[in-house]
Amino acid sequence: MCILAILKLRDLETFSNMFLGYDLFAQRYVRYAYVYPFGETISGVLMIAGGVLKWVAIPIAFVIGAIGAASVLKAVYIEKRELKCACVGGDSKNAPWLHFADRKFNDGRDELLDGCSVGRVCFGSKAAARN
Repeated sequence: MCILAILKLRDLETFSNMFLGYDLFAQRYVRYAYVYPFGETISGVLMIAGGVLKWVAIPIAFVIGAIGAASVLKAVYIEKRELKCACVGGDSKNAPWLHFADRKFNDGRDELLDGCSVGRVCFGSKAAARN
């Protein structure tokens, strides 16, 4: 998450312009396109820090992930548009599947962190019990 945020922050203006092409919330509130990479960075850093801070990070990541997933679903699968994905910064090629996969990965990570302690990877109850 932090690495993707860094890629977006490299060229914030280009990222924001591409992001406005498909994100529903950013189209309504343009400032969100500029705030989004910072929210992603903060959320990633707080998740790495762990402890109580992850409970601040999880809602941030969930909200931005849900908005992003809904936006891509609408643009790609309902409106049948071909997008220039902004998920790896402003200079990426057409790859809406990558954006959708990024959103799904973020949602899965949030669920994992919700049920497991940070610093440990849970692959099921047996693995968790061994740790």
